[in-house]
Amino acid sequence: MVRSLVDVNLYSKKRRVSRLKNALILLLLVVVLVAGARFFASQAFEYRLRQISRLKGYLFDNTGTYLTGNLRNDIQMIRDKKQLYINMKNTLSRQVRDLRTHVTKKTQEMNVFRTINAFLEDENAIKTILTRVSFADGKGSSFYYLIYDGKDVNFPTPVTTPTLLAYPGVRGNMGFADLYTLQLVDLEVGETLEQRQ
Repeated sequence: MVRSLVDVNLYSKKRRVSRLKNALILLLLVVVLVAGARFFASQAFEYRLRQISRLKGYLFDNTGTYLTGNLRNDIQMIRDKKQLYINMKNTLSRQVRDLRTHVTKKTQEMNVFRTINAFLEDENAIKTILTRVSFADGKGSSFYYLIYDGKDVNFPTPVTTPTLLAYPGVRGNMGFADLYTLQLVDLEVGETLEQRQ
């Protein structure tokens, strides 16, 4: 009888079992590392979230922002809030710019009327009669009468320093009853010293 011998290599079988064990241990180690890293990352995120909530609580309360702990939702909510406040800032900036323009125009208008008023308060005249005042395109004009005692007539000059440059034009003098002299003045106001130079 012929018996066939099977050559069994026990060393190679042990090696395969050893490799399998090593692979399982390595896989388990990777899973533990990934789970641990994820756990520590989530703990760090929660700690930072609590820290931000504590530090920025006043800001969040006043803006109606509440962190939920869901990173994606919180990021989107904060982006939306930021965009909302950027839009509000732009709107308010436009309103402030419009108000500044309006105030500048009104300041120019007030300066014209202050200058006209400085000329109207002529201390040499016993009476001033204003008949017309107009203002357009940053310039003003007025038409008025000055009444002087007797023939002591002066060129109309303001007592106070006028805000703007002014050009008074005397249209004529008229004496009446030998007691008073009436002077007719046409005043143009509106140029600043910088504009003139």
